[in-house]
Amino acid sequence: MPADLLIECLTGTCVRPNCTMKNRVLVVGGGLAGTAVAIHLAHSGNQVVLAMPKHVQDTNSYHAQGGIAAVLSNTEDSLDQHLEDTLEAGAGMTDETVARYVIEHAAEEISQLESWGVHFDEVEDHSYSLHREGGHSASRILHIKDYTGKGIMTALYEQLESHPNIEVHKGWRADKLLRRSDGSCGGALLHDGEEYYTVEADHTVLATGGLGALFNTTSNPDLAWGSGVALAMELGAKVRDMAFVQFHPTVLYSDQPGKSLLISEAVRGAGGILRNHDGVAFMTQYDKRGDLATRDVVSKSIYNEMLKADVKWMYLDVTHFETGKFEEVFPIISEGLRQRGLDPAVDLIPVTPASHYHCGGIDTAISGATNVSGLWALGECARTGLHGANRLASNSLLEAIVFARTVADSISKSVERAVSDVPLAAEFSESEASDRSEIENLQREVSRYLGVMRNRAELDEMIASWESRKESTSNRELALRLALCIEIAKDSLRYSQDVGALTWMA
Repeated sequence: MPADLLIECLTGTCVRPNCTMKNRVLVVGGGLAGTAVAIHLAHSGNQVVLAMPKHVQDTNSYHAQGGIAAVLSNTEDSLDQHLEDTLEAGAGMTDETVARYVIEHAAEEISQLESWGVHFDEVEDHSYSLHREGGHSASRILHIKDYTGKGIMTALYEQLESHPNIEVHKGWRADKLLRRSDGSCGGALLHDGEEYYTVEADHTVLATGGLGALFNTTSNPDLAWGSGVALAMELGAKVRDMAFVQFHPTVLYSDQPGKSLLISEAVRGAGGILRNHDGVAFMTQYDKRGDLATRDVVSKSIYNEMLKADVKWMYLDVTHFETGKFEEVFPIISEGLRQRGLDPAVDLIPVTPASHYHCGGIDTAISGATNVSGLWALGECARTGLHGANRLASNSLLEAIVFARTVADSISKSVERAVSDVPLAAEFSESEASDRSEIENLQREVSRYLGVMRNRAELDEMIASWESRKESTSNRELALRLALCIEIAKDSLRYSQDVGALTWMA
């Protein structure tokens, strides 16, 4: 649909006699959750505007290496085993009803992805090639080499471009959610880098990803700093489990800030061994599962070893792999290492924990609805209850595809109303451009005070500092980032003991 006609639909001024639009839906986010929910919505007859990053590489989904955890009927695995592993990883804070719901719908959504053109790796007998990752009791990770996310997103983007009910706007980001006078969400103010656009909608879906880029060292792209969660908080949406930031244990060490090369958990699943600077394999000293312990355990163990030796990294050893096997199974990682002067066949890989995934976020019902009428959330920006205090590896893409259908179905079944029936409250004024030096300084602070291990006394001091700066700054992005930091810190202080991804210094 041409953009001018679509905007007419979205603003309630469409007079075309044959317009059969079911619901006016704005989706913000271009990763797996955002694209999949947009496709489902469009197939159900909804007219969708999708505001997404300019480049697919700016989404976390594109960079996903490991794959999708799923129990399929032709394996010796079981749904109960997958559920047990998920609950154990979540450290007693996983919503079992939600976890069972997601796991039971895995096979259906794998079939859906395949119908959209996704091709998972197979072995010689044409059954799925299944990897095993940390915290999993069985091999159940469907994958496409070590570029699963790229493979999935390539297929879904073709679906987006071919559907007449979806209007894609690349490079558009949400600067503010629109509040109606009854308190509901009525769309968003979007910005393309030059102009602002007010897009009204019956339903607004946030699929804006995580907040890893709040930190100085991360596996996430720069845009993944939690903007969707911050905007939802500003509108009055409830958030939950904000304390639980998962750190991926094996990100390639770099002395430069920003996104670093992630070394997939599947590498350890294939036999990679973590070693200290003396060459000693240390993980069995911390957990009987050794290198296949859950991410929270492995990250804390590496961090402890780094503190003991006063170093900034540990090593991942794959030199014992069969010749050519690493390059065959992990071509993207292998190429990334070689570009940085490392040969995995002979060199130990320097790795360190880095911010990777947020287990908390916008609190949602199992339908994807938030406490704000008209506002929905899914993907990493949502707290569904699946992950608890620590996510099980490769459950995130699974969560995204399951809730994409769930949210789309919930919206499609909801009672329609005219966009113009409740007036919007005008409450936005442009702020000064973001000062990158202030942002970078905050990233350093976040890495220090909200990292793998936290200090209670220091957090109390930082909350006061962050609150003062939030009130005084006219830099809108900085204020939103500070709001997230404050919420993460305050939620952390609710816990007196270590739980999942949250660890206190002794």
